[in-house]
Amino acid sequence: MSNAIAITIAADLPEGLLAQKARDLGAALTRAGVPVHAPTSAVGAGERGVAAAIGKLVVDQLVGPAAKALLETLKHVLVRDKTISLELTRPDGAKIKLDAKNIGSAEAAAFVGAARDALG
Repeated sequence: MSNAIAITIAADLPEGLLAQKARDLGAALTRAGVPVHAPTSAVGAGERGVAAAIGKLVVDQLVGPAAKALLETLKHVLVRDKTISLELTRPDGAKIKLDAKNIGSAEAAAFVGAARDALG
């Protein structure tokens, strides 16, 4: 995941509700044209399938209008649901925590712009 934007959803909710909020956010981003998926990793010895992280999403590509769509979709979700906050991690390791109060800030726009440049 080193060449991707990681989105982590934080909320004081049970795992099931947190997973649902991650699915809802993933669906909203996909509808907006931002390709997103849940991160997976190998499971331990003797286990089958893949392990998925609850409350996490990954954006592998952010080209063209997708950067603006990412920021606008996150803004819409955070304004609508004030119970969650999001932490975005760029490929260079830089992080920003977003919530309903700071999603419209110049800092958030600059962060997403730098992420677009790194992934573009």
